[in-house]
Amino acid sequence: MIRIVMLALLALLLFTVFSPAILAQTDNSPSSGDAAVEKQLQLQERQLALEDKKLLLEQKKAANQLGLENRKLALEQARFNDQNGFFSKNLGIIATVIASLAGIVIAHLLKKKEIRIAQLHKETEMSNQKLQNEKEWQFKAVEFIAQHNDLIFGEDRRKRSSIVNAMLATFPPEITKAVFERLEETSNEDTAKQEWNKASEAANVLLLKSDGIKVMVETIQKADKYIDILMFELSHPEIVIALIEAADRGVAVRVIVSNHKSYSNNKNYESLTQAGIPIRMKSNLHSKQIILDEKYVLTGSLNASVVKHDNKESLEVFREEARVGAYIAQFQKLWLDPQTRDFKAYRKTV
Repeated sequence: MIRIVMLALLALLLFTVFSPAILAQTDNSPSSGDAAVEKQLQLQERQLALEDKKLLLEQKKAANQLGLENRKLALEQARFNDQNGFFSKNLGIIATVIASLAGIVIAHLLKKKEIRIAQLHKETEMSNQKLQNEKEWQFKAVEFIAQHNDLIFGEDRRKRSSIVNAMLATFPPEITKAVFERLEETSNEDTAKQEWNKASEAANVLLLKSDGIKVMVETIQKADKYIDILMFELSHPEIVIALIEAADRGVAVRVIVSNHKSYSNNKNYESLTQAGIPIRMKSNLHSKQIILDEKYVLTGSLNASVVKHDNKESLEVFREEARVGAYIAQFQKLWLDPQTRDFKAYRKTV
C-alpha cells in the first residue's frame, strides 16, 4: 500500500515538473492553417511594397515631365519676351520705315495721277484742235463745192475728174472721203455714182496711208462679234486699248504674233492676256491682217506698232466674201498649228 502511494506521489511529481514544458511546446507549434494565412499575408505585403515602388516611379516620371513642360514654357516665354522687346525697342524705327514707304507710294501715285491728268489735258487739247481743224476743212470743202457746183454736177467728165484731183491734193483725205461718199449717195446718174465711188476709194487709200493706225482703231471699235489679228508685232497702245475695250463689250478676240525674242517681253501682251484675250506666238510670221466679224479684212504692210510710219506703208480694206473666207481659213490653220504656242507657255521657255 505504501509502495502504491509512493508511486502515485512520484507520478504526480513528474507530471507537475514536465507538464508546463509540454504545454508550452504544444502552444508554440503552429497549425497548418495558421501557416497558410501567414504566407498569404507576406505575399500581400510584398505586393503592397511593389505597388508603392511603382507609384513612386510614376510620381517621379510625372515630376520629370512637369519639369520639362515648365522649362519649355519658360523658353517660349523668354523667346516671346525677346521678340516683344525687339519690337518695343525698334517700334519707332519700324513706324518711320512704314511711314516713309507709304509716303513714297503716295508720292508715286500722285505723280502718276498728275502725269495722267496732264496727258488727258493734252489729249483733250489735241482732240479739240483736231475737231476745230476738221470743222474748218469741212467749211472750206462746202465753199469749194459751192464755187465749183457746175463742174461737179455737170456732164463734162474731164472737168469733174480735175475737181476730184484738186480736192484730193487740197483737202485732208478724211474730208474728201466723206464728201465723195456723200456725192455718190446724192447722185442720180450711174456714171457719176461710179466716178464718185472711185474718188472715194482714192481718198480712202490716202487716208490709210496717212493714218493707218487710226483706221485700225476705228475699225476695231466697230466690231460686234469677232476680231482675229495676225501681226508681226502688236504694241501700239491705241490698238491694245481698242482690243481690250472690244473684249470688255463681249467681242471674241484672238491674236497671233511673232515669237521674235525682242517682242516676247512686250508688256502689252501681258495687258491683253489679263483682259482675257488669248495670244499665241508663231515663228517666221510677217503677215499683217485684221479680220472683223468674219465680214471684212484689213491687210497690208502696216504693223500695229509704235514705230513711226511713213507713206511707204500700205493698208487695204476689203469685204469680198471669197477673199475674206481665204483669210479666215489661213488664220484658223495657224491658230491650230501645233507649232503656234501659247504666249504664257512660251514666256516660261524664254
